[in-house]
Amino acid sequence: MKHGRGAIQRPQYPQRYLLLSLIPLLKNSKELEDIKQMMKSLIPTTTSRRECKTKRPFTDRSDVVPLPGGFVLPQFTQFSGAGDPIKHLQGFLAKMTITSNNPDIYAKAFSNSLSDKALD
Repeated sequence: MKHGRGAIQRPQYPQRYLLLSLIPLLKNSKELEDIKQMMKSLIPTTTSRRECKTKRPFTDRSDVVPLPGGFVLPQFTQFSGAGDPIKHLQGFLAKMTITSNNPDIYAKAFSNSLSDKALD
């Protein structure tokens, strides 16, 4: 590499330079527009308050995970929205880890530890 006047400068962040140099090509790319449209279609444009309240708070995978034989849901102090949510979560996890080590089961059980405004 030459030094001094007229020398070719190596970019400090070559990956960033490469990505920036591709932007003009991508702006006119039909594939990029197709990707943008697909991503927009995946994002709901409006969600009513009722839909938010009735939508399950866990994934489909969590919905079908089988509970272990003899599984008993621990008794939780219900969190109403008042108080410390971190302490509630710590208590919830402490009780759940005794009965299971499966995060999908935690997701299914968590709403049982909530009440009042915490369910909104």
